[in-house]
This record gives sequence, C-alpha cells and structure tokens, in this order.
Amino acid sequence: MKDKAETPCEKVINYIFELIETQEVKIGGRLPSEIQLTKSLNVSRTSVREALQTLKGIGLLESSRGSGYTVKCNIREGLSNVFRAIMAVKEVKHTDISEIREALETKAAELAIKRGIKSEDISELNSFVMKMEMAAQENPVNAIEYDVKFHRKIAEMSHNEFLTNVIYSLSSFSTNYILISWESVTKNEMRELLITHKKIIFSLEKGDSEQAIKEIINHYRIADQIINSKDSFENSSKSIMDKLLSDGFSAEQIYTQLYDSLSRQKRSI
Repeated sequence: MKDKAETPCEKVINYIFELIETQEVKIGGRLPSEIQLTKSLNVSRTSVREALQTLKGIGLLESSRGSGYTVKCNIREGLSNVFRAIMAVKEVKHTDISEIREALETKAAELAIKRGIKSEDISELNSFVMKMEMAAQENPVNAIEYDVKFHRKIAEMSHNEFLTNVIYSLSSFSTNYILISWESVTKNEMRELLITHKKIIFSLEKGDSEQAIKEIINHYRIADQIINSKDSFENSSKSIMDKLLSDGFSAEQIYTQLYDSLSRQKRSI
C-alpha cells in the first residue's frame, strides 16, 4: 500500500517547517510572500493561505497588514501553544500528561536502540543523573533541571525530530507538577527516582529494548505515586485547616494540631 500523497496545504506547511528548522527563516524573520510560495511550490494561492492560517492558529506565525507573515516561535514552542490551548479548554490531570510521556518515551528508547546509541549519549545521560544527585542534596527542586534534560536527551537519541519536538513540549507542562511535588520530596523518594534513572541508562547501554521500556514504565509509575502522594498530602492539610477554623479553634491551637497531623501523615508517605 502506497503512502498517501501530501496535499498542497501539507506541502506548504512542511516547506515552512523546513525553513524554520534549518533557521533559513529565524524567529522574527519574514516568510516568503503568498505569491512567492505559490510559484516556488507550484500550488494554488488558496492552499498557501490555508497553510499560513493553520500555522498562525497554533501560534507559530503572526501576521500584520502590509508586512506578510513572520515566524513567532519555533516548532517546539508552537506545539506548546497547542497543548496550552487544550489545557485552557479542558482540565488536564498530571496523569494524562504522564501517560502520554511514558508512551512516547518508551518509543523513543526503542528507536534509539534500533538506530544505535553512542557512548557519548550514555556519558551525557550519566552526567545528568550525577548532577541531579548533587543538586538534590542541597534542594530537590534544583535537580529538576537535570531530570528534564535527561528525558529530553532520550528523545533526541531517537533521531525522530517530530517525536523529539512533542516530548520537549510535553516536558514543559509536567515540570510544573514535578516542581510542586519535589518541593517536599523525601530522601528515600529521591533515592528511588535516581535509581530508576540509572536503570534506564543501564538498559539503554546494553541495547535491551524490552528492559528499557520496562524501566521507563516503572520510572513513571514511581514518579506518579510521588506526585499523587503530595497532592493527597496538600488536600488533607487543607481539609484539616478548614475543619479547625470552622470549629472555632484559636490560631495557636490550629498550629499545634495541624503540625501534629501533618507530621503523622508525612511519616506515612
């Protein structure tokens, strides 16, 4: 079965993507005019306008009367705009994003192994984990930067540009959830997360796709458990505070009882 031929509109979109990816047209730069695109790509002006409006709709391009279209952001930021629009219309839970990231990252790991992993790739992943571990000793939140770089590196190793762009964009959203949960992560939880990162590297270095997929799934399972436990912890804290206030307790009494309750719950996490 032959691949479906691209439509004239898709032809224009792919051409513009290429201009942006190769930085032939940089952010803030002006695209060729509608007439130029029509002639160079041998498509109708209607198709050109449809493509330009589509890319403008996702925030990749902007236009002004008399100036034509200019590049507003890169492909990854454009995808982020699409995800933001989805989140603005409908509530998205962190597990929704996590499930998509897990599915994409397991595929990225599979492709990375299939296409060949260089020793430099493994060294870079190990470097991120080492920096993550060092940063976490001072403050777990400081380790987030290297966690993000770790997962984005796996995406890059797939050598699939579109997959990499999507993972980059999604990781921007999950960072917010990670930030909230890692502010109160325990030493044992951080140690467990670091171990899962190291196991992922080990399986990638061995070239074991099945094991790599298993370790990535396990990593996201543990990460989700930590985030969920923090959500539960915060919700429980709010419930306790609301109840004490409604019962007419003094500020000192609220502080004492809240502290005792939170301490008990934190020991159980």
